[in-house]
Amino acid sequence: MGTWNPEEFKRTIRQVIDKMLDFNDEFIYDENGELVDVIVQVAFSWDEEKGEEHLRKRIEMGHLEKGTSMDKYNEIIEQLLAQEMALVSIHPNSFNKFVVGSRKFVDGKDWIVMFDNEGVIKTAYPPGDFDSYFTDSYHFLCYVDDLPSS
Repeated sequence: MGTWNPEEFKRTIRQVIDKMLDFNDEFIYDENGELVDVIVQVAFSWDEEKGEEHLRKRIEMGHLEKGTSMDKYNEIIEQLLAQEMALVSIHPNSFNKFVVGSRKFVDGKDWIVMFDNEGVIKTAYPPGDFDSYFTDSYHFLCYVDDLPSS
């Protein structure tokens, strides 16, 4: 485990979040040059491409409505990462895993997203004990809004 330097971690997390929210939209035009579709491609990826597995689990557990798409699940993650008042912590067992969470985020439920320093999503869900991710053995840093500009 590395040395605990909050300011360094804040800069790193800001860079990772900015990278994760760097959209690569693809614009589709017809033969007349008219825009017919926009395909939004997120810049983050899932751990070992397990996004669909996590989505099924969230639906089975009632965290998301039946029929929720992977695009909708990713949209929830994007919105959570972009929330200025979301809380930011560092995982207690690894200084390269981060947690961002927000209260009353989806349908009145608290949500978190865990990701690594490469912007790879590990999981995203409404935890049973939200506070434990921002107190106890986790290293609470700040709010997303307090992260320095990259």
